[in-house]
Amino acid sequence: MRVTANARVGRLNIVKGDIVNAECGSLDGEDAAYDILAWPVPEVQIEDAGDHVKTLLRLSLNHLLMESLRRQDESAALPLEYGPVAGPRNHDEHR
Repeated sequence: MRVTANARVGRLNIVKGDIVNAECGSLDGEDAAYDILAWPVPEVQIEDAGDHVKTLLRLSLNHLLMESLRRQDESAALPLEYGPVAGPRNHDEHR
């Protein structure tokens, strides 16, 4: 399956309903799958990957989806929990 979003392109290889590999830029396997699953409003094209698909993932689709959502939730909560990342403060500006 070819997935695109905002000029990014990735591939999810599915065999018998299970994602067995993912590729996105320099990422592959689990890291690529989580990256692709987090893309907003993706476009999906079904393609035949052929008979020689490299199997890197041994996780269920349910696990990948739930973990992807958990990671998205955590990354969305970081600014609220820790505040924005900023450089060193100039303590004279409050005087």
